[in-house]
Amino acid sequence: VLSGFNPREEIEVGEEIEMTPMLITKGLTDAGFLGNKLFGRIMMKEPHFGSGVHYKANQVKVIYGLEPIFESGATCIIKVQKCISYGTKKENSLIARNHDITMQACKLQNTAREYSKIFAAETRAVETFGPVPEVIPLYLLYRPANNIPYATIEKDLNGQFTRYSMEDKGKNLSESEIGQKCHTFQHWIYQWTNGNLLITDLQGM
Repeated sequence: VLSGFNPREEIEVGEEIEMTPMLITKGLTDAGFLGNKLFGRIMMKEPHFGSGVHYKANQVKVIYGLEPIFESGATCIIKVQKCISYGTKKENSLIARNHDITMQACKLQNTAREYSKIFAAETRAVETFGPVPEVIPLYLLYRPANNIPYATIEKDLNGQFTRYSMEDKGKNLSESEIGQKCHTFQHWIYQWTNGNLLITDLQGM
């Protein structure tokens, strides 16, 4: 199976990476297409920053090469999808699986981001609704020197992390104004797409 451990040398001197934006223009019918690659270097700050059901997260620092999306010195979050290390598949098959599920993660979040822009425009007609939480973009990351070469990279948000919605309905979730807006967005996107898209996990700051 592929190893998720980061060698000491990588933590200290960083690694060369390729970062590519995924562009969504046609909603659910759009498979998405990749924009221009940026070639840069990142350095690990916190190898075990967090994890979820489907991913393991690391906090990294940008050394150079990712402008204008991420400035040098900025911190970002890398997420490596977990669902790749089962069975007895050959390494090439695992890398292909790693690529496919990472691309799928990019497509889902960036599609939700595009719909959130439509939702924000729709709510402007309601004077008392106020600003809509932003769904941040997710970028495809290729790490040629890593055993798990594909991951996602996103902005490192500052503030207290809150789960506004998740699949486990037994969890206590935020009932704040932002939480209620997130729930409204979930209902709206389900109706807007005629039941073809249901967002089950919303979390952030």
